[in-house]
Amino acid sequence: MKQTIRRLSALLMALCLVCALGVNGHAASGMSNFVQQNDDFSAETFADVAPTDWSYPSIRTCYEYGLMIGQGENLFAPTGNLKVSEALTMADRVYAIYHTGGELKLEAASPWYRPYVDYAIQNGIIQAGDFSSSDYNRAVTRAEMAYIISGALPGVEFAEVKTVSEIPDIADALGKYRDSIWLLYRAGVLLGNDVYGTFLPNSNITRQEAAAIIARVAIPAERRLDERLLQRSMQGFTFGLPQSLGTPSYKTGKTVDNYPTYMYIAGGQLIVEVCPNQNEKFSGCSLPDLETAEQEQTLLEAASYNNCTTTQVNFGGIHAFRTEATEDGYPVVVYRFISGSTLYRFNIAWTTSLDAKIVQMTLNSVRFGGYAASPAYTLP
Repeated sequence: MKQTIRRLSALLMALCLVCALGVNGHAASGMSNFVQQNDDFSAETFADVAPTDWSYPSIRTCYEYGLMIGQGENLFAPTGNLKVSEALTMADRVYAIYHTGGELKLEAASPWYRPYVDYAIQNGIIQAGDFSSSDYNRAVTRAEMAYIISGALPGVEFAEVKTVSEIPDIADALGKYRDSIWLLYRAGVLLGNDVYGTFLPNSNITRQEAAAIIARVAIPAERRLDERLLQRSMQGFTFGLPQSLGTPSYKTGKTVDNYPTYMYIAGGQLIVEVCPNQNEKFSGCSLPDLETAEQEQTLLEAASYNNCTTTQVNFGGIHAFRTEATEDGYPVVVYRFISGSTLYRFNIAWTTSLDAKIVQMTLNSVRFGGYAASPAYTLP
C-alpha cells in the first residue's frame, strides 16, 4: 500500500513538472520567462558605455536579460548602425525566451547569421523572401526593425497602453511595415524622435536605440505612456497640439474688429489662435520700435486680457512681445509682432485642469519662420 502511494505521489509530481514546463519539456510560454540571466554587469562591462549615457539603463537590461551582447573587445558600439542580421538575432532571442524560457542555442554556420535567419522564418518572425542574402549585412531601417520585432511576440503581448491617432511620417506607402509601427507605438514600445512622434521609418537605427526598444519589448513595465503632439501649421506658425485630446478642429472667422482669425481647438481644453492684421503701414516696422512693453501690456488689458505681464522676445530676427495673462478666467500666452506688412497676434489658451507638462510642451513647440521664441517660456 505504502509503495503504491509513493508511486502515485511520484506520478503526480511528474505531471506537475510537465505542466509547469509545457509539453516539450520547456517552460510555458509567457512574459514571465523574461528574467535576469546575467548578474555581472558593471560600468566596466563595455568600455564605450558610460553610466551617464542616456542608453546605459537599456543596454544594461539587454545584457542582463540575454537580449543583446557586445561586439567583442569589451565594446558595445552604441552609436553604430544595427544590421538586419543583428535585428533578426535579437528577435530570435526574444521569441525563444518567451516560448521556452531558455537561452537560444543554434549550431554554428557560415555565414554566422544563417541559422538565425532560418529560425526567424521557421517561427514566423519574418517570411521567406522578406530579405535577400545581400540584405543581412547592411544596416536595418527603423521600419524594418519594427516589422521584425513585432513578430517576436504574439500580438496579445503588445496590448495598447495609449491612444495614438497620428504619426506624422507614417503612410500607407510603407506597406507591411505600417501595421507593425502602429502596433508598437500604441503598445508604448516605440516613442518617436520628437514631441510629434516622428518615426523616420527609412532611417537607420543605432544599437543603443535598438537596446531601448528591445528592453521595452521584453519588459512591459518599461513601456512608456508619454504624451505626443500633433504637428499643425497656420499662417506661418508651426506648433503641436496634445494627441491625447483627439484630432483638433480647425475654424476660421472674424474678430470684433473685423480682422481674420484662424483657430485650432483641441478637446475643448486648449485653443491656438492666430489673428493677422495686414496693412502696408506696418511694412518695415518692428513692434518693439513702435511700443514699449508697458504700452503693449496696457493695449492688451484694454482688449479684455487681465493680469498681464509682458516681456520682449525674439523669433530669430523678429522682435516680439510675449504676454502672460488671463482671459475669461483661462490662462493665456500672447505673442505680438510685425513680420513684413502684417501685425500678428498669436494666442495659446488652456483650461486650468490641463496637465502643466502638456501645456509646457505645446508652448515650447511654437515656431514662426522656423524659429522658437527666445528666451523660451516656462510656466510659473
